[in-house]
Amino acid sequence: MDFKLNEQEKMIQSMARDFAQRSVKPVAMEIDRKCEFPFELAKEMGSMGYFGLPYPPDYGGVGAGYTGCVLVIEQLSCVSMVSGAIIGVNSLAEESIFRYGTEEQKQRFLVPLARGDSLSSFAFTESATGSDPRAIETRAKPDGSDYMITGQKQFVALSPASQVAVVFAKDEKDDTGRVSAFIVETSSPGYNIRYSCETLGVRGLSPSVIYLDGVRVSDKNLLGEPATGHKVMLEAIGVGKLAVAAEAVGVG
Repeated sequence: MDFKLNEQEKMIQSMARDFAQRSVKPVAMEIDRKCEFPFELAKEMGSMGYFGLPYPPDYGGVGAGYTGCVLVIEQLSCVSMVSGAIIGVNSLAEESIFRYGTEEQKQRFLVPLARGDSLSSFAFTESATGSDPRAIETRAKPDGSDYMITGQKQFVALSPASQVAVVFAKDEKDDTGRVSAFIVETSSPGYNIRYSCETLGVRGLSPSVIYLDGVRVSDKNLLGEPATGHKVMLEAIGVGKLAVAAEAVGVG
């Protein structure tokens, strides 16, 4: 395997290193001290195109591929793992929509995410489960052409800054109670951030406890086929592990 970077990748790496020193390093200690989401830094990262690195221009992306993405995350994580992790966490919903979304969903949700006009969360984990879909208690109950989602999620990173969340819930349309994935706008009535979870590290990602109190979601926001949410989750997290690895290399 050839690990040599091409000229475009070297340029992306160099620009990310400069950005990290210029914009991330001066606020890194403050982010950790305050344990608050860095809204202004995230906005600047969006203007650099860092949330759309792997995606094609048709979907608001840069078209730099996953290599370009991990090069940026590594350089940012050298001075603040939070900054690299923001890209990684945001990519979980992006990947879900990119791989399983309809064209309408991609244009409506992925394009603004890739452009940095909005941010997203990934709401799978609950108090009784890590990645086990059988333990999920959040329910999606059919209501006409909509679903009503009720339940509680934990450790939902980027919550204070997210306009969109990919939420996983047991689909009551499915007799086996398997999980479906839904694109939920966080401004929806009943979507409530209850409180932030304290963490020992990566302070500033603002992982939060989310209550979904009868959140109405159109069936047009169902992501992929019904009852295939676990597949969506596994594939998104599989790609997300690239970001986690790049963060670790940068910190190291």
